[in-house]
Amino acid sequence: MKINSEHYEVLASTMRPVMEQCPFSEYEKMNLSGMRYRWDILRAAKLMSFVCDTLYKYLDDSHIDSALRKITSTK
Repeated sequence: MKINSEHYEVLASTMRPVMEQCPFSEYEKMNLSGMRYRWDILRAAKLMSFVCDTLYKYLDDSHIDSALRKITSTK
C-alpha cells in the first residue's frame, strides 16, 4: 500500500467505531458491494476532508480503496 502508516492509522481508528455500528453483513443483506460499504463508512466517519486535504496529495482512489479494503476486510 502506498498510504503512509500514520495516515492509515487515522483512517482505521476513526472508521472502526462506525463499522461496529454498521457491520458489512447489513450491506450484504441489501446486496450492496464491499466498495460501497468501504466508502460509505469513510463518509460516515467524516473523513472526506482528511481524504481531500491530505490523502489526495499523494494517493488516488485505487490506493485509498486498498487501505479501506484492508481496514474493513471486504473484497
